[in-house]
Amino acid sequence: MSKLVTGALNKIASWGKPVVLDKNYFIAQLKKICDGEDHSSTKDHLLTALVSKYTGREDEVVQWITEIALNKKEKVEYQYQAVLVTKFFSRNPEIISCLEKCAEDGNITFVREEAIRKLSVLRDERFLPLFAKYLNHKDYYVCAAAAKAIGEIGGKEARKILDARKADEGCLHKDCLSDALEIINGNILEEVLGEFDSGPITESEKEMKARRVQIIEKFTDMYGEEKTLEVLADIALNFDLERKDIEEAAKCLEEAPREKAFKALIKGVYDRS
Repeated sequence: MSKLVTGALNKIASWGKPVVLDKNYFIAQLKKICDGEDHSSTKDHLLTALVSKYTGREDEVVQWITEIALNKKEKVEYQYQAVLVTKFFSRNPEIISCLEKCAEDGNITFVREEAIRKLSVLRDERFLPLFAKYLNHKDYYVCAAAAKAIGEIGGKEARKILDARKADEGCLHKDCLSDALEIINGNILEEVLGEFDSGPITESEKEMKARRVQIIEKFTDMYGEEKTLEVLADIALNFDLERKDIEEAAKCLEEAPREKAFKALIKGVYDRS
C-alpha cells in the first residue's frame, strides 16, 4: 500500500474521534493559538472560545494557566499567553497570586508588564507598594503600566506615591507619572460632578449648603484641599459643562475658605490663559 493511501486512511480514521477536554488538549490549543499568525483580536476570540469549553471547571483551568505562567522553562510567548488568559478569572485568589509572582519575579519584561496590567483591573490599594516598585523601571512600558495602575486606583496615597517619584531628580519616565496624575485628576472631577448630580432636586438651600460642605470635606480627605479646590475651580470655569454643575462648583467654593478658594480660581484662570 502506498504512503499516500496509508496517509489518507489514517486521516479518515481520525475523523470523528471525540475531543477529550483534558489538560493536554487545553495546553495544546493554548499554544496553537499563541503560535498562530492571526490578529490579536482574532486570538482573543479563540481564547474566549477555548475557555468557554471548560465551563464549570475553573479550578482545573486556573491550575493549568498558573503552571504555564510561572514555568520559566516554558517559551516566553506561552508564559505571556497564559497571563493574557488570566483575565477570564481576574478575581480568583490563585490567579491573583500568580500575577503577583509574575510581576515580582518575572524575568521577562513584557510578561511583567502584562501581569501589572491584569492586576490593575482590580483597583486594589494593597498592590500600591508593588506597582510603586516599578515607577523607575528602566523599561518605559513597565513604568507606564505601573503608573497607570496607581492612577486608576486613585486616592491620597496613590497621589503621594506619584508626586514623590516625579519629584525625584533620578526619575526616568516623568511623562508616565504625569499621565497617571491626569487620570487621578479626571477621576476626581467625575466624582465631584457625580456628587452634584446625586442630590435630589427638591433639596432646600440649607440642605444643599450642608451637602456642598460634605463634598468639600470628602474630597479634601481623599485628595487634599489644594487639589479639591483646583478641581472645583476648573468646573466653575468650564462653560462646556452643565450649568447646574458649574453653579454648584461655584457655590462649593463659596463654602470653602475664601483665601484658598480665591487662589484656586486665579490658578484656574491662569491655567486656561
